[in-house]
Amino acid sequence: MRVTLLSHFPGRGGSTSLLKQLHSDLETRQVTSSIIVGRDASDSILKNYRVVEGTSPLDRRRSYLQLLSETAPDVVFRISGVEELDWLRFTALPRASHFFSFESHDYLSIPHLARATGPFLELCSANTPDLEDLLNRTLNRPVPFQLLPYHISREFLTVPEPTLGLDEPLRIAYVGRLDSFQKQIERLPRIIQLVASHRPDLRWEIHGDGPEKARLLTELDARHVAHMVTFHAWTAPRDLPAALKRCQLFFLCSKWEGLPTALVESMLCGLAPVVPKLPAGIAHTVTPKMGWTYEPNKIETAAATLCEAVADRSRLLACRREAWRTAQAMAAPEAIKAQTDAFVHRLRQLKFNGNVETQLDMPALSPLSFQELPGALARRSLRKLRNLLSTT
Repeated sequence: MRVTLLSHFPGRGGSTSLLKQLHSDLETRQVTSSIIVGRDASDSILKNYRVVEGTSPLDRRRSYLQLLSETAPDVVFRISGVEELDWLRFTALPRASHFFSFESHDYLSIPHLARATGPFLELCSANTPDLEDLLNRTLNRPVPFQLLPYHISREFLTVPEPTLGLDEPLRIAYVGRLDSFQKQIERLPRIIQLVASHRPDLRWEIHGDGPEKARLLTELDARHVAHMVTFHAWTAPRDLPAALKRCQLFFLCSKWEGLPTALVESMLCGLAPVVPKLPAGIAHTVTPKMGWTYEPNKIETAAATLCEAVADRSRLLACRREAWRTAQAMAAPEAIKAQTDAFVHRLRQLKFNGNVETQLDMPALSPLSFQELPGALARRSLRKLRNLLSTT
């Protein structure tokens, strides 16, 4: 059997990590896999892949179909990318698509994309089972679905259950890209300042890097909280467990997420999550017994939830232990192997459903529906104007 894996780029990120994992999983199960990416990246973490060429939608569709014929797959599995999801409509082969999240905002609506491409998919996958119900309700029919779990580095699986340390300093960990589009990292200085006004003893450990780091450093200094934050850049997986064990809480302020690998890894290190309550992944995984969720995009609510999380050390320890136990069950190697075996078995069974577009010059798939687009464009223009006025 031959599978072509389709992703938007080969650089660092959750989609590429899953792509590398699946490529290895398929090869160990005697399935030949090839990789096609929509755009190249200077920081590629892949070795062997093909890149779609061209600038117009028509040229790029032709390039994709040519590369597809060269890889000669039995199944095409799309991991990420809107354009890549669009190309599946022109693919006369069994097609599967992964859904990391189910967000809907002013730049992208996953429910809209699922409705637009659902007839062209023989299988959908996700990291958590709640996506199945979301897809079923969105498409108003049962959707062929299969779990596709993350592999977690073995270094995280040997961290012991957390114990109570009454005198240990309280530390909050952030692990991820320092960007403003998804992670909304520009909100972090204000959140740190608000928390510090109630708990000046808290310290922050940031593991990651990205385009917003310089702005983040400047803002932290302007708010007089830079001394509370330590930056570690990207920490190697073999070293990250020891670093995370020094912390008690894991924090995110993202606009959208699925189930971040960093969240599971932090739970395995005994950290209780404080994260936005986002559909698909986080809302399914994080329960009140193991952590705290808050209304997304609310800076004051995020800060108040962090203060609540550190108010009672006994409760915090109980949540940390429950988070550790939950992650141990999720990341158990035997469970991961069984789910991966089931996924590959499902791929082998796929049959082309006959739905395919043949008019290559038809309009590209829009990331938003026609009903959503006017309001989204208006809000995006207003934000740009506000940002321009704030810098003049």
